[in-house]
Amino acid sequence: MFSNGRKVARVVSTIVAVLVIFSVPMVAGAAVNSVTSNANQTSGLPANITKDLQLQLEKYLDGRAKLAHWNVSKENITLVSTKRLGTEVSAVFDVKTIARDNWTKVEDSPAIKGRVAFLRDKSTQLSRAQIAEINKDMAIWKQALTEYVTKDQETNDRIKVVGLLDSKGMLMVDTVKLYLEGPLGGDYQQISLDQIPTTQEAEKGAYNAVSKLAEDVKRQKQVTSAATYNPSSAVSYANTWVKATSSHCSDGYTYQNHYNYNLSQYSTWYDCNDCANYVSQAVNAGGIPRHYVSGGWYPYTACWINCNYLVGYMVLNDNWHSTDINGCSAGYPFVMYHTRTDGSRDYYHALMMVYNNGAYRKFSAHTNDRNQSSWSGTSGVQFFRVGSTVY
Repeated sequence: MFSNGRKVARVVSTIVAVLVIFSVPMVAGAAVNSVTSNANQTSGLPANITKDLQLQLEKYLDGRAKLAHWNVSKENITLVSTKRLGTEVSAVFDVKTIARDNWTKVEDSPAIKGRVAFLRDKSTQLSRAQIAEINKDMAIWKQALTEYVTKDQETNDRIKVVGLLDSKGMLMVDTVKLYLEGPLGGDYQQISLDQIPTTQEAEKGAYNAVSKLAEDVKRQKQVTSAATYNPSSAVSYANTWVKATSSHCSDGYTYQNHYNYNLSQYSTWYDCNDCANYVSQAVNAGGIPRHYVSGGWYPYTACWINCNYLVGYMVLNDNWHSTDINGCSAGYPFVMYHTRTDGSRDYYHALMMVYNNGAYRKFSAHTNDRNQSSWSGTSGVQFFRVGSTVY
């Protein structure tokens, strides 16, 4: 799916052979205006067991909303499938949530409080350049958080609920576990409310992230002719040109519907393997300029469509700076990787962070096509921060 095998590029406008590059929360007591469910439909499980599994999902969603600081206005829960194997039962649900953040003011969020605390503690030790860059970073987070408070935010997830039946055929609630489908499709990862950071943990994460930013400024090159990066433009592009889909590409299991892509501007797309192409388009929309030179970054060169070359180009040109999940604001990219035997990284899947309030994160991506899906965390991930000036 995202391996180093050869993939065939689809050219929509003309039939052309192309050289393929190796793919290298809801407030306590807040009302939900609408909850849609079809858990009583005919399935492989008795309706009461399916309903009990959904009740456990709803319990998790209520807790998630509180910890993520969401006011939920609408939540649609759709049953996808059920299964029984001996005493083990499971149900897969699609969940679409519409919510807004519930901060009284964005300065109350841990993402901002942690950054303010760092400036307060270290201001006498920081250079003017460091303080200026930290203030730019804080402005980006405030802009995103303001949007989360004032505009509905969408989340699209597929969650599997698994439990055991007792001798009477009743669900044993204490055996229930939940699994979120990950970015690769079919890669369910166990989730729990304990994985969502507390306010104190999120504040500490923001403090540490901006500390690393201050260190990065010392090494950042100074160039007078540079463009300005706009993360909100990158988010808008990323969410506009992908939709969650159940359609598959030619391999039969990767989620892809290329008719949701920006085919008017980018007629070339990659069957089962469009992730880097999509991220390049999004960060280009955010302001990173193309460079039409040998070894440059423009459609559809190796640096544009290949994860390894894309990361190498962006890091070398001082556009992408290593950070952690607390420094990867909405509008910034992140990349999954395998570790090679020599210790180097083989980047194989690129994604866009499209929501990060310090406690909860969502991504959008191509192949698998995902629109504003929850990020549950996994090993082998490199998060990036995009410089305020890009080259």
